Amino acid sequence: MKKLLLTAFAASLLLSSCNQTFYQVYQTESPGLSELNNTLVYENEDCKIMYDLWCEDGNPGFVMHNKTDKDLYVMMPQTFFIKNDIAFDYFQNREYESTQSTSSSLGVNLWGSWSNASAKSVAGTSTAVVHKESPIVCIPPHTSKRFFEFDLLRNLIRNCNKYQAYPKTRSIPIEFSKDDSPLNFKNRITYSFDKCGDVSKSIENEFWISELINYTAKEAGSFKMMKECDGDEAVRVYRFDVSAPGKFYNSYKGFSMGKNKSDSKGELIYFD
Repeated sequence: MKKLLLTAFAASLLLSSCNQTFYQVYQTESPGLSELNNTLVYENEDCKIMYDLWCEDGNPGFVMHNKTDKDLYVMMPQTFFIKNDIAFDYFQNREYESTQSTSSSLGVNLWGSWSNASAKSVAGTSTAVVHKESPIVCIPPHTSKRFFEFDLLRNLIRNCNKYQAYPKTRSIPIEFSKDDSPLNFKNRITYSFDKCGDVSKSIENEFWISELINYTAKEAGSFKMMKECDGDEAVRVYRFDVSAPGKFYNSYKGFSMGKNKSDSKGELIYFD
């Protein structure tokens, strides 16, 4: 009976260890962009383009700010997300349908205030509204618009060295150059101050993964009690300590292999 209990205890420990969460964190290099207020920023005389890649799978979307006193037009058919030399269209000529519901009551006048008559409900109506994606996006002077569409990397960059993939705390950094990086990506943004786009300009913001580190959940961050407002009940929230606007991550399950070995990086298998 004692042996059976020990076996069950060992099995439960193994099961719990296999459920450990790890984070594979990717640092990117991005020439021409600088970090400002926890955002990566590109700027020229016309506009400012801002990035924050940090999220699971990575977010290559951007916020574009019009610095001028004129309307700025983003030419969407000439604006692309390019991943490992494959171009993806931001403009896909889609249609979106939404439903708008309206209802009214007797007793409310044209200005929306109550009259002396007693109120009585009247049946509402529901209308389907179709919105078509625009090939030209106008950004008014001194305002911003957001452009989000794609993920960066949904799969892990595999490593056959288990001590690297499942570290005790964090793995040894694996560094990449632009030429051997598993992921190169860029946004090519075309804009004009002429709605017809006869005179246009293009910007290319380029990135690549320059470093990879695997972390245990305990090493990557910690749980903190947080509340939004005074008087709210505090909730337990996991907060990353390794986040940055030029980084992103993927999560995975496994078990720690114990002490790291610094003499072997193992074989890397890249896929996406």
